[in-house]
Amino acid sequence: MVEFYQAADVEFDVIPTIDGQPMPAITAGVYTVFDRVTGAALATSTFADGGITYEGGTVTIKLDETKTASLNGKYKHDCMVRTESGRDIAILSEEVKFLPMVSRITS
Repeated sequence: MVEFYQAADVEFDVIPTIDGQPMPAITAGVYTVFDRVTGAALATSTFADGGITYEGGTVTIKLDETKTASLNGKYKHDCMVRTESGRDIAILSEEVKFLPMVSRITS
């Protein structure tokens, strides 16, 4: 399980492969943080909004602090991408934990 801080910018990399080979370029993608009980989507980033990027075989996923502000506890997160050939592939599906952010810099 990965851990991030609540109300903080999150950025992490996933290096997906297909049959042991680097994944070809992607044309679409969506990353979502879900409530573990209800399955409700709580935060989302997409290829279209720049929250998912792809370069040199690495998928970078970003959530800004406004998307993580209400997250505190354990959730499920996943990421689905579409390759240039039109194949949809799940590259991430696991639990994630957001830790409370206690200290704040105000000036």
